[in-house]
Amino acid sequence: MSEENPCASIVLPVHDHLELTRTCVRALIEHTPEEFELIVVDNGSTDDFRSWVSALRAEGQAVVYLRNERNEGFGFASNQGIAAALGEWIVLINNDVIVTEGWLTRLLALARSGDDIAMVGPRTNRASGPQVLPEAAYDDLDGLAAFARRHAREHAGEHRFLTRIVALCVLVRRSALFEVGGFDPCFWLGNFEDDDLCLRLVRRGYRIAVADDVYVHHFGSATWRRSRIDYARLMQENWEWFCHKWNYQGEMTTPYPALRLAKARAFAREVDYVPFRHEESFAPEVEPLPLVDARPHRLLLFADLRDERWREVVRQYCLAFGSEDPTTLIVRMEPPSQSVVTRLSARLEETLARIGLAGDGGPDILVEQSELPPHSRGALYRAAGTLLLAGSPRDGLYAREALSCGLPMVNSPSAALLRDLPACAARK
Repeated sequence: MSEENPCASIVLPVHDHLELTRTCVRALIEHTPEEFELIVVDNGSTDDFRSWVSALRAEGQAVVYLRNERNEGFGFASNQGIAAALGEWIVLINNDVIVTEGWLTRLLALARSGDDIAMVGPRTNRASGPQVLPEAAYDDLDGLAAFARRHAREHAGEHRFLTRIVALCVLVRRSALFEVGGFDPCFWLGNFEDDDLCLRLVRRGYRIAVADDVYVHHFGSATWRRSRIDYARLMQENWEWFCHKWNYQGEMTTPYPALRLAKARAFAREVDYVPFRHEESFAPEVEPLPLVDARPHRLLLFADLRDERWREVVRQYCLAFGSEDPTTLIVRMEPPSQSVVTRLSARLEETLARIGLAGDGGPDILVEQSELPPHSRGALYRAAGTLLLAGSPRDGLYAREALSCGLPMVNSPSAALLRDLPACAARK
C-alpha cells in the first residue's frame, strides 16, 4: 500500500436484495480504478450471497465474506467489516447505492487535503439533511452517469464542512475511526448510529466534509421495506437513545444542535470509545457490574414501555418466588434516563398492586439504572444468571449480547419454569 496507489476497504453490509447488491458492486468495480478490497457482511440473508462472492473471487476481485446467522443491523455488521479491514481508507456503503465515475478519486482528494478531515460523503438524491441534491433528474443508469459527469464538471473541487452526514456512502480515515471507535450497538438495526459516530469524530477534533462534485444514487430503505421492520418505532426508540446519550431534549422532527452537542465536553475514551469487536464489551470474561444488595440468584429482564408483555414476566416471577427466596429480578429499561426510570417504576408498582403485592412482602425486585458506556454494557449481563425475554422487538439485541456473555436465556417464562432454573453462583 503506497501513497501513489492507496488501498481502500469497502465495507458492504447486506441483508437479501442480491440483485440490487449486484448492481451496486458492478458500479463499484466499473468506477473505482483505485486498489480496493470488498468486505461483504451478510446479515443472515436467504439469498445466496456466498455463491455470488465465489464468482467475484473467480473473476479476480479481492472479496472478504463474513456471515451472521440473522440480521444484526447496519452498525454491528459495519463494525465487523471495519475490524477485518486492511485498507488505509475505509468506505462504508449501503447495497442500495450506485456510485458514479470518479467517486472515490474525488472523495480521497478532499479527505487528503487536511489531516483533520476524518469523514467525507457525496451528494445524493435521497438522504436526510443537506447532502440531498433537489435538482437531480435522470430516468435510468445512463441518465445517472451523464448527470453525475455534468454535475462533477460544474462543481469541480467544491465542498462544504458539516457536523453530521449520512453513512449511506462515506469515506473514513482509518486512523481517526480507530481513535473514536465504531458504531454503537445500542442503536440496534439502524438509525442515528451514524449521527452518533459523526458527533464523536467532531468531539475528538476532526472535521466532516461533503464533496459537492461527487454524486451517487440512493434507492433508499430497500432493506427496511423487505424486512417489514416497524421503522417508525425503531426511529423513535433510537432517537430516545440518542437524546439520552448526548444529553439532549428535543423533538425528532426538529434538527438538533449537532455542533453544540459535540463540543459540550472533550472526548473521553473511557466514555466515548465504542469497540469494533463485540467481544471486547460482551464476553464471559467481562467484569460483572456490582449490584448492591442483589441476591445470589439473579434474573435479568429488559422492560419495554411500548410493550406490556414484560409485566406478565414480572407476574410469573412473583408467582414463583417469595420474599425469603435468594432471588432478585433485575429490571432494566433502556435508555436508563430518569424520566424513563420514573415511568418504569410507576408501571412496576401498578403491576405489583394488581397481583396484591403492593409495598413490602413480595420477592426481591431491583430497578437497575446505572450509566454504562459502550465498552461496559456487558457488565450488566455478567452480573445476572439468566436473561428473561418477554417478546419485545429489541429482544434480538438483548439475546445477542447475552449469548456473547454466556448467559442462559428463557423465552416468555412461566412460574414453574422459573422455579426450576438452577441458582447461579453468587457474585460479589
